[in-house]
Amino acid sequence: MGVRLRFFRRKPMQKDRTHQVFETALDNAKPSSAIWPTQYCEDIDTVTMLDFEKEIKNCIRGAMEAANRDDQFLFQLDKYDSYRGDARRKLDDGQVAAVDGTNALELTPMMSTSAYAVAVGYLTSRNRGNPHITVTTTNTKYINRAEISRQDIGELCDELDEIRVDESWPTTFREYQERRVAMSCGADIVLIDGPVWTQNLVSQNRGREIYREMDASRSSFIGVIKNIAGSWTMSKWCGYSLKPGEGFVVGRIKSQFQTRFKKHGDVLDWVNQMPDDYVRVVYRPKQKAFAFECRLTQLSLAVALLLEDASPTKNHEIPQLLELIDAQIRASFHGGNARQLVISKIQRDNYQMGIDVTNERDYR
Repeated sequence: MGVRLRFFRRKPMQKDRTHQVFETALDNAKPSSAIWPTQYCEDIDTVTMLDFEKEIKNCIRGAMEAANRDDQFLFQLDKYDSYRGDARRKLDDGQVAAVDGTNALELTPMMSTSAYAVAVGYLTSRNRGNPHITVTTTNTKYINRAEISRQDIGELCDELDEIRVDESWPTTFREYQERRVAMSCGADIVLIDGPVWTQNLVSQNRGREIYREMDASRSSFIGVIKNIAGSWTMSKWCGYSLKPGEGFVVGRIKSQFQTRFKKHGDVLDWVNQMPDDYVRVVYRPKQKAFAFECRLTQLSLAVALLLEDASPTKNHEIPQLLELIDAQIRASFHGGNARQLVISKIQRDNYQMGIDVTNERDYR
C-alpha cells in the first residue's frame, strides 16, 4: 500500500495557540538602533530559521519518496516526454486556450452599496477572444426608504458590517466569470489561471452549479497555480521539497474540501458527490516550483502541455498562453483608473459623498 502522507487530517488547533505565538514574538523581540533595512535586517537570525525549515523539508521529502499510491506519488517530469508531440500539435492547432480575468473596475464601496466590474479574456495560438466585461452592484436587503425607516438602526448597521467583512465576493465573482468564459471559448483544453476548484466557489450555491456544468462540459480544464506560497501548507511544502525536473501528486482535491467543509453540512453533502479524480500536483521544471490541478487520467497530457508551452523566462516557466493573456488583459483594463472615474461621477451628483468614499491617501 505504501506510505500515505496525511495531508488532509489535522489535529484541532489549541485554543491558546494564537496567544502562544504572540507571546513568543514578544519574548523574542529585541530593540535595534538601526534605521536602515541593510542594518536592522542583520539582526534577523536567518541561520536558525533556515535550520528549522530544512528539518521540516527533510521530513516531508522522506515521506514523498516513500509514497507510491495512485493519487500520491513522486515522478520525473521527463517520464511523460512521449506525450509532448501530441501536446505540441494541440497547441499549434488552437485546441488549447488560456483564460484569465482582471478588475475592470476595482471594488468601489459607498455607504450601503458597491460597484465592481471584471474583464475576462481567452487566447489560443490561433485566436484571441474579445474580452467579456461584466459589471455588478450590491446592496443590502433594505431596498426602499419606507423599510429602512421602520428598521432598527442597529440591525441595519449590523448587516452593513457583515457585508463589509465579507471581502471575498469580488474574487468569487471573478472566478465565476472566468469559468463561464472557459466553458464557452470552445477549446478542447482550457488552462485556468489558478486552481480549477476554489474554496470561494465551492462554498456558494451558484458556484457549485457552475462546477456541475464544467463536469458535464466537453472541455478539459487544467488550473495552473503560479505562486504556491499561498497554497495549502502541505502542497506548498511538497513543492519546496522537489528537486529540479520532478513532480509530485499531492492528493485528491475532494479530500481537501471534505476536511475544509466538515462542519458545513450542506456544502459537505455536495463535496461528497463531487468528482474525485481531480488532483493537486506540484512540479519544479527548473529552479522554481509551481502547481496545477487536473484529472488524474489527464496527468500525462497536462505535464506535457505545461512543459511544451513553458515560458523561456527564468523562474517563470508557466505556459506562454497564460503569460500572454495575462499581459494582454491587464494592459487593456485598469481597475484603479475606472474606480476614479466612478468616484468623479459620484462627486458630480453629490460632492460630499464623493469626498467620503475617496481614500485619504489619494489626497496626499
